[in-house]
Amino acid sequence: MTKLRRKVPVLLVALALFASACSDEPSGVLAAGDDGDASERVEEASDTSNTAANADSFSAVAEDSAPIAEITDVPDDVSELLAEVAANSAVWEEADLSDYDYSIALTSPEFNLVAQVEVRDGEETRQLSHPVDDQGFGDFSTIFPDLSAAILDGDDQERIDDVSFDPELGIPTRIAGLTEGQPAHLEIFRFRTLDEYPESCSTQDLDFAGPTSNDPVALTQAALLNAAQTCDFLMLSHLGDQGTQELIVGSDGGGVERLWQAEKSGELRLGIIAELLSEEPALLPDGTAVWPKEFAGQGSGYLDWRVGISAEGEWLFFERN
Repeated sequence: MTKLRRKVPVLLVALALFASACSDEPSGVLAAGDDGDASERVEEASDTSNTAANADSFSAVAEDSAPIAEITDVPDDVSELLAEVAANSAVWEEADLSDYDYSIALTSPEFNLVAQVEVRDGEETRQLSHPVDDQGFGDFSTIFPDLSAAILDGDDQERIDDVSFDPELGIPTRIAGLTEGQPAHLEIFRFRTLDEYPESCSTQDLDFAGPTSNDPVALTQAALLNAAQTCDFLMLSHLGDQGTQELIVGSDGGGVERLWQAEKSGELRLGIIAELLSEEPALLPDGTAVWPKEFAGQGSGYLDWRVGISAEGEWLFFERN
């Protein structure tokens, strides 16, 4: 039976690679959004940490939520990793970004998760995940102190071994380590600020009604149609990432980010998606629904834009030859 993860911030659980998350025990680390500054968060975590049990001095900057800057009586590799976190936290603070979206993927022996996170005015405002997860990942200003606490909480079976950071923004992009002695990792990707999105959208004057059936294909069709018509790029990312196959977008491949990049450059792709999905699909022999129907015709030679959704409801492609 899969063990329940305890109710700590889910990003800390992920950063710790489920180091002590498969437990019902309460956490000593404050949840994202709770009262308390970075020093309190780190002190409370270090009080319950096996690794930091002998640490008798450290310093943290509570005013700007910086992580541990200096710590003693821990192994050199841990101290060096904490110093990297502190340095990159300063890079992030210097970037001074409060409105952005990002994607996150967690892979562990027991649990895999992909989530899309929306942050506005420095606060997480929305999260879409597959599978559904009711814990928040938070904004990056909360991530750094939680990451420091997770590093201090490591042991031989549950630990963080390595963290990669974005050289321009300072945000962690990959965290690797062990959980229950097995390799696990987390990746943060597709970070985008609002100026990477188009100012207007090719579907702003469209209002097609979606299907009302509850079968997997119709549910994804309705969600994708609504996301296209409302220019909901977070939902488009969610729909593109939740399947087992990589989403194909464009005539030469590429992921879901091609949609907002195309819209911004004047290539009006969302309007095409909405118009196609407003019609009835055809079914291929394997149950895949395709739009338009002409694409499914034997020997039709149809080479223009088409959308495909698997029988299980996975968005497979939006492409053309």
